[in-house]
Amino acid sequence: MPQRYRWLMFIGITAIIVAGLFFYILDLSLVTSPTAKDEEKTITFSVFFSQKNVSQNDCSAVLPVKRTIPYTTGVARAALAQLFAGPTADEIQKGYSSALTTTTSPLIDIAIEDGTAYIDLQDIRKTQSQLSSSCGSSAFLAQVTNTLTQFSSIQHVIFAINQNPQTFYDWIQVGCSLENKYCDPSYFLISTKDSSSWTTYTDPQKSFSISYPRVFIKSKNTTTLSGLTSSGATIIYRIPTKHCAPSGACTPTTANMQLQLNNVSATYDEVVKAIASSTGQSPEPFTLGDITGSISSMGAEGEGLYEYALPLTETRTLLITRTYIDETTLISYKTTPLFISFDNQKKLFDEILRTLKVF
Repeated sequence: MPQRYRWLMFIGITAIIVAGLFFYILDLSLVTSPTAKDEEKTITFSVFFSQKNVSQNDCSAVLPVKRTIPYTTGVARAALAQLFAGPTADEIQKGYSSALTTTTSPLIDIAIEDGTAYIDLQDIRKTQSQLSSSCGSSAFLAQVTNTLTQFSSIQHVIFAINQNPQTFYDWIQVGCSLENKYCDPSYFLISTKDSSSWTTYTDPQKSFSISYPRVFIKSKNTTTLSGLTSSGATIIYRIPTKHCAPSGACTPTTANMQLQLNNVSATYDEVVKAIASSTGQSPEPFTLGDITGSISSMGAEGEGLYEYALPLTETRTLLITRTYIDETTLISYKTTPLFISFDNQKKLFDEILRTLKVF
């Protein structure tokens, strides 16, 4: 047999062997691959209810019952849904009960940050009036808190009604304290940025827009910075406590956080130079996501400001002046209900700035 034909025969036999192995392996894969009959992955946790034998002398005493549901990564939200759905008929027969009188969930949102779960609820003050009593509130807090703190990521729970924690804690007659971070609303404001809780400002020149929480008050302003004069808007978050400036002038409320938004008719470099002249410091580069610009600061006695310059066009620059109160210096403000802490003022400002749109 010629050498050429021997070589072709060898290639043909090898191809047949390889094809046979392929279909054999394919057949094994079909046998061992998962099928539709495999059990669906689930997750099991506890929900906590009052129980007549243990809760009659202690309203905060609760007992766990098991729930198994299809697997979810949002286990805290799922646990609340199971809790708010109430005990089963069999559990009711065994004396279990919910602090709520309805199985409709009052949950708007839940956010978890640094071991704390922030629970935003619908306004349930009329439909769930029993929770305002000492026993009713104790049972509700115990049921929710025990249900959530079974998860390692949660050690503490803070509540709000429509993003306002003071509304909730005043209603259940607990009030704002260190335990609930003096009802600092910033966590709820940051986690919820829908049209019902945030609004949008568009500057008169139609150069930019920016969104902010509706709890801020908006007014007009005229700002002069080292000879550069511009009009714009000021948005202010106020807390209900008297404030006296170093000059001695006092107001019945305190501007816990204030932003001045000005579209300056000047180049970016001109505004940066004006900021340096005003603050006595050279601005430093500033970046937040896709937003770039510069920042400079000055302050004394726990109060101060940050100046941000952000280019809009070749001849226009957005100047944002953020004034602040630092609770580490002005201790009295730290215990004021709804006070936004110094660190959270920065977080909230960043969330506001992330909404900036340049046209």
